[in-house]
Amino acid sequence: MKIIFLLLLPGSFAWAENPKYPDGLAGQVPVIQRVSQSSPYTVPAGKNLYITNVAGSSQKCGMFELSCHLTATGATNLLDASYVLQINPILVGPGTVVASTSSAITFDINGFLVPAQVAAVLTDLAPSSAYFVPNGNNFYLLRLGALNTAMSSPRLTVGGVQVSIAASEPTLIPGGQSIVNSGNALVTLIGYLKPQ
Repeated sequence: MKIIFLLLLPGSFAWAENPKYPDGLAGQVPVIQRVSQSSPYTVPAGKNLYITNVAGSSQKCGMFELSCHLTATGATNLLDASYVLQINPILVGPGTVVASTSSAITFDINGFLVPAQVAAVLTDLAPSSAYFVPNGNNFYLLRLGALNTAMSSPRLTVGGVQVSIAASEPTLIPGGQSIVNSGNALVTLIGYLKPQ
């Protein structure tokens, strides 16, 4: 029987990076916040907010009746059509205001703040419109905010190829590519840019 000893010196071992939480978890500050139309939450300067759980104050809220949505600066809707958080978090950047679009409905958000090291991307894409990934960066698609309408069918394509939007891991799209909303309804891209 052979016994192998492994000696790790300080600084010789680095934890594998988690693409769901690219800023890391060091220095995190928990966030438990109720937001409404009249009482929004603003992400502090220099911080990224990772929303890991959302609860609405009404079962008839949001995607089921299209009456209200969890919204943020530059984004119509942060939740997916099923009104259930996917495995990936919602990433919201510094200075972004998170609120409800209805004065009657509140949302409880849970997550954490960490020092921002990646650029959060939160942008609406109308049908047939595109988001261009800047050269020199990779775009990581964490999730897709989409409304639940009878006619909506969220779908993204890159170079004519359909991109997975329900993956358990972020979808990587290289710089220089355009992400096209080839579906028939407005969607919100939620992700981040990281230098290649």
